[in-house]
Amino acid sequence: MDTQAVIFDMDGVLTDSEPVINAAAIEGLREYGVEAKPEDFLPFVGTGEDRYIGGVAAKYNVEYKTEMKDRVYQIYLRILPGMLQPYAGVHELLRKLRHSGLQLGLATSADRVKMEANLDAIDIPREWFAAVVVGEDIERKKTDPEIYLHCAEVRGYAKRFHAHVGSAGAMHLIP
Repeated sequence: MDTQAVIFDMDGVLTDSEPVINAAAIEGLREYGVEAKPEDFLPFVGTGEDRYIGGVAAKYNVEYKTEMKDRVYQIYLRILPGMLQPYAGVHELLRKLRHSGLQLGLATSADRVKMEANLDAIDIPREWFAAVVVGEDIERKKTDPEIYLHCAEVRGYAKRFHAHVGSAGAMHLIP
């Protein structure tokens, strides 16, 4: 069976927003008395912002509140312009895949606000993706495959072959 859809992760595949969210989280958590260091966040990369921010707050014995994430996103949106670039060749690859007739999906553990800001910053229209699934849409974050399976189901790919391009750059065929 031929591949009919390709589901992309966002961070580590289309762009790398880690330095931006890291800077925003350090600044935001400082307002809650947490003097975080960039390396504090490493165990939580790719787990969604609740865990990313909450895990570091817990390390410093500060109770996580969703308002912390809201504040981090305010800072993120303020500092994002000019800081984010697409990886080389991303636009061309997405165009070629679309023109070849493949459906594209986007599956990211990021919240919708971050996904939308990132796509805008790297000039990739959301309309290029037939299905978009963000962290708020699922219960279990990566490395659990729920986000990719949910993305496949959104457009009816679940019973057809599709490929996933993840943050390690690997492509996996999923029947």
